[in-house]
Amino acid sequence: MDAERIADRAHDEWAQQKWFDLYFLTNSAYDALDEFLADCNFQGNKLNSIRGGGDYATRSNEIIRMFREILMMAAVFPKCPAIDTLLIAVAVKFEGDPVETYSRRKQLQENLMNAMLDIRDNALVNPSVLKRVPSAGF
Repeated sequence: MDAERIADRAHDEWAQQKWFDLYFLTNSAYDALDEFLADCNFQGNKLNSIRGGGDYATRSNEIIRMFREILMMAAVFPKCPAIDTLLIAVAVKFEGDPVETYSRRKQLQENLMNAMLDIRDNALVNPSVLKRVPSAGF
């Protein structure tokens, strides 16, 4: 019985770690998207410059690469509402007109934040872990 309990606990910790990993990866992508959008300097209906250097295509490709990494990781998770929300949030196209993409910035950020919150709910630390007292040897 102890071996089964230990195996169950090890599985639960492993599964929770995978949710943590996905949460932190999504958070990094959110931060990168937020920084990219903040760096875009528009004048009227034209992208004037990007603070911090680089061009629109290069900088947006960095975000797309992060989104693809999230897609790759999320694809191996079981189908559930949190993963569905995430897949929709990162299925973003940055090609074409930067003004059009920038006009959707609030929706892009909101979709990604909602996905992150759903993932966080699955990654929450079990409160019993926070209450454990380390043994005298630590």
